[in-house]
This record gives sequence, structure tokens and C-alpha cells, in this order.
Amino acid sequence: MENKIKENNTKLNKEMDKIYKSLENEKNSKNDEKINFLSKISFEKKNGKTKTGSKKLDVVTKGFIPGILTEIYGSSNTGKTQIAFQIAVNTAKIEKNIIFIDTTGNFRPERIADMAIAQNLEQDSIMEKIFVIKCLSIEHQINIINIINNFLKTKKIDLIVIDEISRNFLQGDERSGIILKSLLNLHLHKLSHMAYDLDIPILVINTTRTKINKEHKIETTTLNSIINRIIHFKIHLKNINDERYAENEYGNKCIFKITKEGIED
Repeated sequence: MENKIKENNTKLNKEMDKIYKSLENEKNSKNDEKINFLSKISFEKKNGKTKTGSKKLDVVTKGFIPGILTEIYGSSNTGKTQIAFQIAVNTAKIEKNIIFIDTTGNFRPERIADMAIAQNLEQDSIMEKIFVIKCLSIEHQINIINIINNFLKTKKIDLIVIDEISRNFLQGDERSGIILKSLLNLHLHKLSHMAYDLDIPILVINTTRTKINKEHKIETTTLNSIINRIIHFKIHLKNINDERYAENEYGNKCIFKITKEGIED
């Protein structure tokens, strides 16, 4: 039995190592030159134009700055996915294309319809602009860059949403944690380069983990040791007594509402 377990683990590690090496081989000198581009972007592009439906929340999100990765993280029922749906609708209504990568199976067309109807928009025309990709395995998520590049051969992309970024990298106890973290690191780097190359916002949704520090509970983003190295802009959501709070890493914060119609002040 012990030999069988070792054999299975070795096989899994070889498969993951193959994916890792293939990603490494795809890196090129052009991408390597971009590793330190964040400070330039931060000063040149202070705000994006992607609206949430809440003016106060738009201040916190900075309109989802093009060219960088923005992370929205929080525990369940804080509004993460609702914000993702809302910015997808608001982007689609101005005739722009969105790729929505669903790693949880929680994409809801009926919720998109509610938000579209609230703005007197044609549901079908909105959904035609939102291209949903189900991505329920780590192998599929790693390959998503190739899928997007193929999509770009025929259509322009204006916004990418990934809900959730870390989920697939937490699956599978038999796989090596070091390899999974390495894969996530490379995946995020590729997304970062894509945001820069296409000059578009990429929103990644993430969950939280709670740590106790000197008797105080601190919420941190899931897989924060990897995420924090690459994510450019972070927004933390909380639900306190059914009031939704948002705060970015620079101290801008607000309260926002989630109604049947969508995100509101």
C-alpha cells in the first residue's frame, strides 16, 4: 500500500512538473523586462473608467485601473461576485467584451439579467458581450492564457474577471504544495503581463483566511504569500450586521448596498 501511494504521488508530481516547465519555457525576454513596471503604472494611470453603480465604491476601486491586476477579497456574503457581475454588465452595455472565468460554478445568468433589466438594457445583448469560461481544474486554469490568446485572434477584450483566483490551487491534497504555489505564481505573472500588454483591467476575486495575532483576528487573502507579491491593487470587503464595507490598501473606504437591481450607494 505504501509503495502504491508513493507511486501515485510521484506520478502526480511529474504531471504538475511538466505543466510548470511548459509555463517556464513560454516566458520570454519581453516579459522579463516588465517585472518592475508597477511603479510607472501607479503614477501614470491613477484611475480607470469601469463603474460599479456606486460612486463611493468607484472611489475605492479607482475605476479598476487598466494595465494591472486588482484583487477583491473577503469572506462569504460580502459582495465579491456581485461586484464582478455588476462591472461585467456595465462594461457590456457600452459595447465592450468581457471574459468571465468561473472557477466556482457560481456564475448566474439570471443575476446578470436582473442587473440588465434594472438599467432598461436588453438581456441578450448584454450576455452576448460576456464570454463565460468554466474553469474547474488547475490544468484548465493554467491553460486559460492560451484560450484568451486564441480569443484575441478574432475579438478585442476590454475586461477580464476571474472568480475565484485561488480555488483550483487549493484542490488535491496529494499534489505538492510547493509545485501548486509555483504554478499560481507563474499564472499570476502571466495575467499581470497580459493586463499590461492589453492595457485592460483584470479583476481577480479571492477568499480569506483568518489568523489570530495577539488575540486579535486578522483576515488575510487566501494564499497571500504568493498573491501579495504580484497583485498590484487590493480591496477588502466586509459584511458587518448586513452592511457591506469596502476598503482599499490606501485607506479609501465606503459602505455600499446590494439590491435586486445591483450595486448601489
